[in-house]
Amino acid sequence: MKFSCLKENLVHGINAVGHIALRTSSLPILNNIFISAGDTGLYLSATNLEIGIENTVRGKLEEPGDCLVSAKLLLDLLPLLPDGQIHLETTGAGLCVKTQDTESTLRINPVTDFPIIPPVEEKRGEFSLPQPIVKEVFEKTLFAVGRVEQRPQFNGILLAFKKNTFTATATDGYRLAEVVVEIADGVYEGKIIVPNTTAQEITRLLMAGDESEAVQFLIGENQLHITIGSTQLTSRLVEGEFPDYEALFPKKVEPVTVASGALTKAVKATTLFSRSGVADITITLKENNQLEIFSESGEIGSHRTAVPFAGKAEITTPVVLNARFLIEGVAVCSGETEISFGGADQPVLVTPKKQTAAKYRYLLMPIRE
Repeated sequence: MKFSCLKENLVHGINAVGHIALRTSSLPILNNIFISAGDTGLYLSATNLEIGIENTVRGKLEEPGDCLVSAKLLLDLLPLLPDGQIHLETTGAGLCVKTQDTESTLRINPVTDFPIIPPVEEKRGEFSLPQPIVKEVFEKTLFAVGRVEQRPQFNGILLAFKKNTFTATATDGYRLAEVVVEIADGVYEGKIIVPNTTAQEITRLLMAGDESEAVQFLIGENQLHITIGSTQLTSRLVEGEFPDYEALFPKKVEPVTVASGALTKAVKATTLFSRSGVADITITLKENNQLEIFSESGEIGSHRTAVPFAGKAEITTPVVLNARFLIEGVAVCSGETEISFGGADQPVLVTPKKQTAAKYRYLLMPIRE
């Protein structure tokens, strides 16, 4: 194999695929990146058997060939090399990496032992969305994904495709985050559950991607294939039926409005005095338009603070909430947050005062004493 390309292009490709190899410990062979030089460019791939990521780097091909190289070594070495052209060549000693001023030889492994990333079979549909929308959708739902071994459907994000809407939902059984995006039209209608680790990888790829390129979804019977620019990701889907949650949302809401930053700061201070391992805080709407936040621990002491709100306090019954869950839900609401209370044993609804194209709502169950 003989191939040359710009360092920045190679670094981008290695970063795209290499991360998944670093998170794999079950089989040592999976800690490598498969590299193949051909007419279409330098093909790179890595997999952990659940997720496969591929990237193609443009450059000059002199001689086709392939090899298997340590992902960690490539990720550590390449950023330290001089900018400009990088030349790759396989020799009897390994993979020779040359620049104008440096030369490195990396040990290679047999490519026959590396698993092939399977293509999507039984294609059910295709879909395309702008990168900023997909990024926002995952950022507003990922934090609420559960890790429940007995209920694997909670360990991912539900993506529901309809003709005019795209909905993403995540829950751990105690809180639920939903984002709805209106679209012009779609060519697929159905539901899939994307594993948490896959959603994290997609978010990571979007952080480094060109926002002008749309995200292409290819949906199979039990697989999802996503294309983001020159990078492709293939993943298994979570099996199981996601719960029908629509009835959980209150039909009538009378929200109060608070400043998101002030509320977060007040909750963080109060949490310092909550019970260890519970992170419980008590919230009460006072008639003087003050949202009171209180917590008490026999070991530490107590703390009471208040944040002003706008609106009418329809429900003044105290409600006990998990502070971390509340903070994470409010973090999505920049500027001002609307909160709807239904009573001590009713879920709390959190929404931003000003919605974006990705409309967000967050449901938080109270802690029952």
